[in-house]
Amino acid sequence: MATIAQQSIVVDHTISGNSPQILTFPEAASQTFKAGELVYLNNGYVTECGDDPSVILGVAADDAHNDSSDGTHEVGVYIPNHDTIFRANVYHSTEASAVTSKTLVGNSYGLYRDTSNSRVYVDIEDTANHRVIVLALSKLDSEGDKYGRVLFQFEQKYCQLQTTS
Repeated sequence: MATIAQQSIVVDHTISGNSPQILTFPEAASQTFKAGELVYLNNGYVTECGDDPSVILGVAADDAHNDSSDGTHEVGVYIPNHDTIFRANVYHSTEASAVTSKTLVGNSYGLYRDTSNSRVYVDIEDTANHRVIVLALSKLDSEGDKYGRVLFQFEQKYCQLQTTS
């Protein structure tokens, strides 16, 4: 099987066929996130999520500007609503186990934040910190590909603009 190049999270498609929802927000000071990383609103400013985020605004559509002041720049964010399907590589701490399988579909997993490459992957080893549910294997890869891609949605209880508590 093939080894798939690891990439940032992207929007794969929407269920409705419409464009994905992108909202813009002011960027917090000193942010260095890249497009495809997870962000949240902190006091009204877009900030990079840490590991196992308890709240997710969405996926950055733009790179941060690393400006020293809050609100100097605005950044776009893909909002994880019920219509949007995202795509990301799978991750496992044992490289040989980082492969796509139809058994992933329908299961919830955590996310792995690769800070050295500014990317986030679906961590198929993390079944304790659920943040996403896998809907399908990406048709861009074959089952069994190392670091293959899956289609997923975020669990709504972690979505900042979707929760009620």
